[in-house]
Amino acid sequence: MDKMCDKCKKNPANVSYTETINNKTIRLNLCSNCANQILNKKEQFLNSFFSLDPFKEIDKMFDSMFIPIPLGKSTKKQIQPSPQQKPQSNPREERLKELKLQIDALKQEEGIAVMLQDYLKAAEIKKKRDKLQKEAETIINQQL
Repeated sequence: MDKMCDKCKKNPANVSYTETINNKTIRLNLCSNCANQILNKKEQFLNSFFSLDPFKEIDKMFDSMFIPIPLGKSTKKQIQPSPQQKPQSNPREERLKELKLQIDALKQEEGIAVMLQDYLKAAEIKKKRDKLQKEAETIINQQL
């Protein structure tokens, strides 16, 4: 007996779909119709993020943090860290980097949930992602 489509459970599966994101592997046996639907939705979802840049303010923030020092105007020497000395990391910058990684991972998980038409899970993931995005924006606004 032929395997049935994991999504519609009506048609015989003739497409094997496997995707691994963040060490999570999804394997589906799909009919052609369901495979096309999922791939089209995934493509639309991913394309929607290419036009968005939630961290566009980060570049502005970094630019504002580094102010050029005019040569010849200061008698003070700039202290350069020695090779064995590590520059101090800014906790806000570290948190922003961490938030970006978490938001990117949640975007991928949300995409998988949408692809599988688990819209409730996708909404929960989006809520978490929005909360992290708001935290990132707050940190950016505090630094400006």
